Amino acid sequence: MLTENSLLQRRWVKVLPHTIDTLLLGSAVWMVYLWRVSPFDVPWLGAKIIALLVYIGLGMVAMRFGHSRKARGVAYSLALITAAYIVCVAFSKSALGPLALLS
Repeated sequence: MLTENSLLQRRWVKVLPHTIDTLLLGSAVWMVYLWRVSPFDVPWLGAKIIALLVYIGLGMVAMRFGHSRKARGVAYSLALITAAYIVCVAFSKSALGPLALLS
């Protein structure tokens, strides 16, 4: 996107992010359903779901709604940081994310 690659015009490149986001969000909803808990009864799970929604929003700005190259780049960078936070929360089972790995 930042290099204006011609692959961005291909249909599968436009569809794949939506498919991945749907699978991630669906798996979170499925986990909540299987465990029969509210996502906010398990703080790390609630944090992951909120972070996932933030990640999806940032991805939308980076790929489609960013009005300038700089805005898209910032959204992309923040989306990567959010993805790293989600992974840290998954490993630590703590809403603190990377801070929980320090202790």
